[in-house]
Amino acid sequence: MELTLIRHGRSLADDEARIEGGGWDAPLTAEGVRQARLLAARLVDEGYACDVLYSSPLLRAMAVAEILAVAIGGAEVIHDPRLAELDLGRLSGLLISQAQVRYPKPPGGVRSYVPAAGGESHFDHVARVLSFYAELTDCHADDHVLVVAHGGTLSVLLQIIYGVPLWSPYLEGQWFRFRSGDTGVHRLTIQGHSVITHYLNDTSHLR
Repeated sequence: MELTLIRHGRSLADDEARIEGGGWDAPLTAEGVRQARLLAARLVDEGYACDVLYSSPLLRAMAVAEILAVAIGGAEVIHDPRLAELDLGRLSGLLISQAQVRYPKPPGGVRSYVPAAGGESHFDHVARVLSFYAELTDCHADDHVLVVAHGGTLSVLLQIIYGVPLWSPYLEGQWFRFRSGDTGVHRLTIQGHSVITHYLNDTSHLR
């Protein structure tokens, strides 16, 4: 499998310093659209083509996926809810400063197994991303696959792919996290249990 993972571009939540996650469906900003178009131009220049294109169903990811789909030849975008960002429940949409007052972190930090107020736990997030990847490797082992999602979701997916620890009782204590910048690109080749890394979090198209 030739696997390309892409994070969405800048969103309204970034501009307004709000908590986003999967519970507040913020759209791309004009800057986010510009970033997506620069990425689309890059993929065209590289002659990129895919057999299947998956996207989170949240607006900021779908917008990028649609821009890319048109640019690379009109691939159908499949919206998969398992690719949504972690749902932070009642924190969603709050200013970061508001959330710190209304929902202060418990002593010792946020527990990975405890759901956010009205939302998901980190382990809930891991379970659905793992389900997505298991199905992906089963159904598309020989395909070129493009996935557009979110920073947290892509970090979990990369942890699964590389077999690095996913379990920690405290969310702040996770041993591994993979960063994805605005429209950051990760490109891998998956051959059975072997992973060839071409690059991670490449944002050179923005420069």
